[in-house]
Amino acid sequence: MCLESLTRFSPPGTRWLVVDDASAEGCISRVAHAFAGVEVLRRPTQGGFCKAVNTGLAEVTSPIVQVLNDDTVVTPGFAEPVLARFASPRVVAVSPLVLTGERIDSMGDHFWPGGFARKRGHGQSLGPHHLRPRRVAAASGSASFYRMAVLRACGGFAEELGAYFDDVDLSFRLRRHGEIWYEPASRITHHVSSSYGPPAGALLERQSRNEELLYWRHLPAEQLLLWLPVHVGVVALKALLRWREGNLAAFWRGRCAAWLSLRDILRYRADSLPVSPLTPISRR
Repeated sequence: MCLESLTRFSPPGTRWLVVDDASAEGCISRVAHAFAGVEVLRRPTQGGFCKAVNTGLAEVTSPIVQVLNDDTVVTPGFAEPVLARFASPRVVAVSPLVLTGERIDSMGDHFWPGGFARKRGHGQSLGPHHLRPRRVAAASGSASFYRMAVLRACGGFAEELGAYFDDVDLSFRLRRHGEIWYEPASRITHHVSSSYGPPAGALLERQSRNEELLYWRHLPAEQLLLWLPVHVGVVALKALLRWREGNLAAFWRGRCAAWLSLRDILRYRADSLPVSPLTPISRR
């Protein structure tokens, strides 16, 4: 459905590139080759979402690129409002309105300095107040558009994260160069978790690790100290919720993996200029 919608509704001259992350028996490549004009890059081994995306980005020559999950469907006119938004040189990324059925999947992302990330508007019924463009803290990775020059300057998606919260991690780096916007005139349908499934086991462990890394990698030093007691409470509450679900072990392994990577965190912070997540941005 993703490729069918893209080939129908993309602007003239759009280049479509599918990265096959070493799918079993090349099934992804076979499906993609059925669509005229679609290019395919097949990785020899599976590397996860971030490696696959970076493989594709290395081949991009256009100034603007959209990164799409394979479980998304674009709608008529999805690209034009976003491309108009990029007319401002300050704009480095744009998130469309992403819907799941009659409800919102995301309107961009938000990171609370207490230590958790969330999709803006997730699960809400679409209403008039959701239809105003605005600056946001992060671009949702399922369907967002990026300015390629800035994306390259930021080093692309963090391959060590694999998947989950990689889009928020990237957005911290993007915001050093400009603004991230939410554009509701561009609409995408997302069949959530069709690719990975609901988080559990190893996926939940990775999710837990990556969310913890966001806190330690990106908050300025003074905010780390200020928000640490709140963050401890957030982790404790999340642990309680996962215990009730029967997923505490995977959750805790992920948090411990983040804490044990202290040397990598310090190296990351030394090489990066912090951006405050408290930059005034609408949270509605």
